[in-house]
Amino acid sequence: MENQLKIIKNHREIILSLIANLNQNQLCEIPIGFKNNIIWNVGHIIVTQQMLTYGLSNLPYNIDKDLIDKYRKGSLAIENVSLDEINQIKELLLKTLERLESDLNLQKFANFQYYKTSMGLELTSIDNCIPFMAYHEGIHLGIILSMIKRLKD
Repeated sequence: MENQLKIIKNHREIILSLIANLNQNQLCEIPIGFKNNIIWNVGHIIVTQQMLTYGLSNLPYNIDKDLIDKYRKGSLAIENVSLDEINQIKELLLKTLERLESDLNLQKFANFQYYKTSMGLELTSIDNCIPFMAYHEGIHLGIILSMIKRLKD
């Protein structure tokens, strides 16, 4: 699991470097051919991690409920995300992962509940949830890369 967490951290650091020089309009623009924007994808990564780990273990989330509502699966991007919220999302990208690592070491995820993903994968424990998160976040990293390329075209 340690290697999977390193992969997730690497994904998140890459995302932060990719979006570091993008302005609010670029982060919030929905490129042609996409249904969401860059900042939605970043927020979605955070929310999904919280829901899969803390939510499926009946533990309190480490983020506000309104972020969960805005960036959960099935939600749609808001084209006018405030700079405060953008900065909060950027900060949470690594902060939530650090908290997850700490809570994993404290073995807080013992009561993990079964969940079948929309891709048909069965998550039965935190041990197979973490590799799925790496996979999921890799998909969204690819989407973000495609969106940035589209913005530059």
